[in-house]
Amino acid sequence: MLPVQDAWQLIRTGGPIDARQFLLSLRETASGKNLDTRSRLLIRDGLAALEQHWGSGGLNRRLLAMDFPKQNHPNSPNDIQEGFFTLGDRIVDATDPNYLLQMLRELGTRVATPTTFIIGGSLTLMIDALITRHTDDVDLVDEIPATLRGEHELLAELCSRYGLKLTHFQSHYLPAGWNERVRSVGVFGKTTVMRVDPIDVLVGKLFSRRTKDLDDNRQAWPLIDQTIFRQRLVAEARRLSSAVGQIESARHNWYILTGEPELPKP
Repeated sequence: MLPVQDAWQLIRTGGPIDARQFLLSLRETASGKNLDTRSRLLIRDGLAALEQHWGSGGLNRRLLAMDFPKQNHPNSPNDIQEGFFTLGDRIVDATDPNYLLQMLRELGTRVATPTTFIIGGSLTLMIDALITRHTDDVDLVDEIPATLRGEHELLAELCSRYGLKLTHFQSHYLPAGWNERVRSVGVFGKTTVMRVDPIDVLVGKLFSRRTKDLDDNRQAWPLIDQTIFRQRLVAEARRLSSAVGQIESARHNWYILTGEPELPKP
């Protein structure tokens, strides 16, 4: 079961909001006594956003299943003007990192040969609850191990069941020394899984032109140790800074994050 987060905290992040988590948080809010007008507005507009996302039938089935408290929603002219009308654009079906762990458990019990690999990319950030969004990719560093590349039927089956597929990216998109800072995800049967340190992932994303990588940094920025990020950017990102396009992307993204027009100097 998903942990219940505070609805106000979810909407104040400014980023995507997971639909399932948001519905749980709205139920928690709706179960309170003597709700103020703003809370009732949030429940009204939150449910409207979820109806836009799931459709009325999909939302109503979920409300019935969880015995969602009935509400008397505000509907005065002032209340209509003061609502939360951007919520519908922010609702997503975010990837649950527990699906990754379930997939790894099944993978580890079905491979014939002991296998080790390292995960990078957005799922590394999701494991630590630094970002919320959808992804289909389990990004492995450098390559998919040879022991798995031939398992086409198994990988296709796991992708169909968990909505995740194994892909890979090159380690030169990570800061120097990343391999000395990897963390353990766990041992799953015959499979040993490590993951790239989240700050190394974020430093690499700083040099990306992709807007979703900037958004990942924006979501994670308030939740990480920014001093360590700066230190690693200065000390370990020299090779990332060597390409003109990448350094310009990093400078732009850094300005968006911090308001500083230039990257930190060594």
